[in-house]
Amino acid sequence: MAIHYTDPQIDVPPGVDFHDAKQAGAWVSACEVGKPWRDPMRQRFANLVSTLPPGARVLELGAGPGYLADFVLQSCPNLESYTLLDFSEHMLELSQKRLAGFEAARFVKADFKAQDWHRALAPPYTAQPVRALRSQDAAEELKGTEGLKVIPPSLFLLWENKDDEVIED
Repeated sequence: MAIHYTDPQIDVPPGVDFHDAKQAGAWVSACEVGKPWRDPMRQRFANLVSTLPPGARVLELGAGPGYLADFVLQSCPNLESYTLLDFSEHMLELSQKRLAGFEAARFVKADFKAQDWHRALAPPYTAQPVRALRSQDAAEELKGTEGLKVIPPSLFLLWENKDDEVIED
């Protein structure tokens, strides 16, 4: 199965079923093609996370195959933990393979759009890179999630899937 992007700015074209191993694998094969803005964006995230004190704990929502985590963990070796949360078992398997050499990597299968998703976590966290939201309104709602504790100094980073657009809060 091939994934075809009609808009190179979007991260996931409509209709991809990440619960299906073939579709998830096809997306991973296609997701980096023609997107030269991705590595500079990952570097921006890593630079921001590197400003946190040693021992910081990062939570990435919608982590996919672990590309962002790989970038951040290579750049920020003093993190206590980097938790990758994704609803797709296939994406978590790919990220576990990619990040096997990083002791700080943690993996959680949960859907952050579900009401009790945060129960699978071990807060507090110091940074939350979020990639799978489609609007600033959704980000505001997510930040208010009861039971998700974030300690200062903290970062809430939203990847808007556009050139050079990281919203830092």
